[in-house]
Amino acid sequence: MKNYTRIALLSLLLCSFSVFATSKNGGRHLNPTTRAVQKAANQNQIQAITPFFFEDFASGLPSGWQAIDNAGNGVNWTYTTTGIANQGSYPGYDSLSTTNTSASNGYMMYDSDSTNGGVGGEDADLITDAIDCSAHSNVHLFFNELLAHYAEIPTVSVSTDGSTWTQVFDAAAGLNQNDVTPNPTAIDIDISAIAANQVTVYIKFNFTGDYDYFWMVDDITLYEQEGTDAFLTSITAPTNSCTLLSATEVIEVSIYNNGGTDITQFDITYIADGGAPSLETVTTLIAPGATFSYPFSATADFSLAGAHTIQAFITVLGDTTQTNDTVNASFFTGPHSIPTSPGYSNGFELTDDMSGFATEDLNNDSITWDLSNVLPNTGTYCARISAATAEDYLFTTCFELVDTAEYTLSYFYRATSTSTPTFFEIVLATDQNSSSITQIISPIALISNLAYLPGAAQIDVATTGTYYIGFHAVSGDSLAGLRLDDINITGAAGVGINSIQAGKTVVYPNPSTGFIYLNSTVNSASFNVEVINALGQVVFAKKYGQLSAEMIDLSNQSAGQYVVKVINDKGVNTQVVNITK
Repeated sequence: MKNYTRIALLSLLLCSFSVFATSKNGGRHLNPTTRAVQKAANQNQIQAITPFFFEDFASGLPSGWQAIDNAGNGVNWTYTTTGIANQGSYPGYDSLSTTNTSASNGYMMYDSDSTNGGVGGEDADLITDAIDCSAHSNVHLFFNELLAHYAEIPTVSVSTDGSTWTQVFDAAAGLNQNDVTPNPTAIDIDISAIAANQVTVYIKFNFTGDYDYFWMVDDITLYEQEGTDAFLTSITAPTNSCTLLSATEVIEVSIYNNGGTDITQFDITYIADGGAPSLETVTTLIAPGATFSYPFSATADFSLAGAHTIQAFITVLGDTTQTNDTVNASFFTGPHSIPTSPGYSNGFELTDDMSGFATEDLNNDSITWDLSNVLPNTGTYCARISAATAEDYLFTTCFELVDTAEYTLSYFYRATSTSTPTFFEIVLATDQNSSSITQIISPIALISNLAYLPGAAQIDVATTGTYYIGFHAVSGDSLAGLRLDDINITGAAGVGINSIQAGKTVVYPNPSTGFIYLNSTVNSASFNVEVINALGQVVFAKKYGQLSAEMIDLSNQSAGQYVVKVINDKGVNTQVVNITK
């Protein structure tokens, strides 16, 4: 099954470096990557609360704690102040950071990488002593971690008797093979459903695998969230839409009870496009640690195409924290029109709108295009594909392209390293999937340059409509690693359709059984024609003085799609021809 993914940039909460990963049995490298944890801890709130349990491992494994090697292979949780055994193998990630942690006085670690080979299976528990939570009506578990993921299963579970366990956290959730979390990553989990008001509570960290990487944990904390705190987390609707919205759109928000008492009534307000505030009073029960979605009764008019804004805020009597009571959102409705200047630009920065972008994972390996802050052309971030094998598209948001204009796409690209040459092509589509491709903008080519190069391509459409630009990465006979940055699309001044047609190169018939013809009225001293198959191989190349019903014989080629590339004094024209048998 093909895997289609909508990119939600706002979910990229924690970003780090990215380096291409090779196979486990060769030289292993980590993919430090974006990580959205179950609930990212608010450090200011944590510091304002006095924990009723805290362990920083300053004296090693605490009395009463257990480190159990269930597999009996000699690999177990250990106390360390220096990190993994293979120091220097993963620079920046071979020890837990001392920033915002107590790692300088030691922490606990499971170092699966230390075996340097399989040991027939690993399974080890790190279990706390009994913790008294009887005086606490809500209980949060907080800890700092660093996890490098290969194929292990790293989990956190809670028990009230030490024998029956409830899993509350999977540390590898959302990570691809060879990914590593930011160093450190703060984890905050509401375990009230199990631990609240219990006399004995145990926390278990379990690592199950076999020659994987490592997991480091520190600053194990239990605390009670006190007081009243309504956290307005997000505006969930409406969102970006390539079709126009209505004059009666429902605005929906998500509210999290971040306090220790029930929320039973609140005022909620929105302001749409800077207009008049719309306030509603809501009576409902939101228990501590619960999330509540609220659709406003009053609708908003977002029927005009273009950018829109929403501000929402919540008011609760006795709210102890006002800094999380307001949320803002912006979205775009309808396709983007492309002006002559400055056009449409996207540098893949956190400030750029990526909500309308999407990816297609054609080889269904769960690894596709994402954002990275390593090797950007400008700014801090770029788009990248990094995988053992790749067959992946990155599709832009929608554009309104007209048949009376010519558009120019510019971009910057490079390979990640000498070991990751990657095939790259750019396409135009009527939807965000490969089955909707209408033309190839830039034919497939092997990218191996290690410095950014500028790229440019012309876009002409036969019919005015909504289109998407797709960036297609395909692995060759090696690993795939490609960077893309700073895309820009501009439109040429509008001209009549007749003059556009007069300057076009025509390839016909299409589809063809093997013989195609080329005509062009472009004023050019010469025409260099290439025909390229789906593998990127040039199957025909010839230089012409003019193109007037020039025939190309492709009857000996296999059925499929071919790119006809015509280079003349005015630029480059590419068209896709289907050969049928």
